[in-house]
Amino acid sequence: MPDLSSDDYVRRAKSRITITALQGGDVVYLRMLKCASSFFHNNFQAWGWQPIAFDEIDWNRHRVFAHMLDPLERRYKGTAEYIKMNNMQTMFFNNPEFKQFVSTVPVFDDHTASYHDQLGSYCRLVDWIPISGKDPEKITELTELLLSDHGSKGQIVWNQDHARPANDELKKLQLAVRDCLAETYQDGVYRYLYNDCVLYNRVCANFDPSKPRWAEVSWLR
Repeated sequence: MPDLSSDDYVRRAKSRITITALQGGDVVYLRMLKCASSFFHNNFQAWGWQPIAFDEIDWNRHRVFAHMLDPLERRYKGTAEYIKMNNMQTMFFNNPEFKQFVSTVPVFDDHTASYHDQLGSYCRLVDWIPISGKDPEKITELTELLLSDHGSKGQIVWNQDHARPANDELKKLQLAVRDCLAETYQDGVYRYLYNDCVLYNRVCANFDPSKPRWAEVSWLR
């Protein structure tokens, strides 16, 4: 097994991070894994939105948005996804040393890469929609409001078949990983997520979902 806590591994993991972006008119969606990304990405594709390279985004013209989980919630859900994808559930539940190891690793893959690793200073320009603690209907409602205020035409219809909710097995794993990560304070992990946590708190503090227009809702207002 590679040393996933080494600086070299973290560097190589970062180098594999790619940004998936879709454009519909002047609106650009950035796909953040574990942030309801399958549902929204697949719906936007079905609507005919086209891929756009990150370097081709015009930050002065395009309205660039993404959904955002609490960074600590995203970490345990992303870690659980990584364990499941690599068929390491048995090792996680039965090997205390491996559990301890998991709790110390800052990043495994794109599912756990921080927002700042993916976007850098562009994080402050993204029109984030925080989704932790919100039900799916509220999340789609907020997304519709942004789209409507930025030029989407006609009725918005979501295909719920594109949703990829966690099954019972994955939910059990997510909770176990959450508890594992909460048992001990890991300085390296929190240093890695520090900027994300600061950003998330700032977004939530300035985001007002009670308003009727996106210009009043957005944390960028």
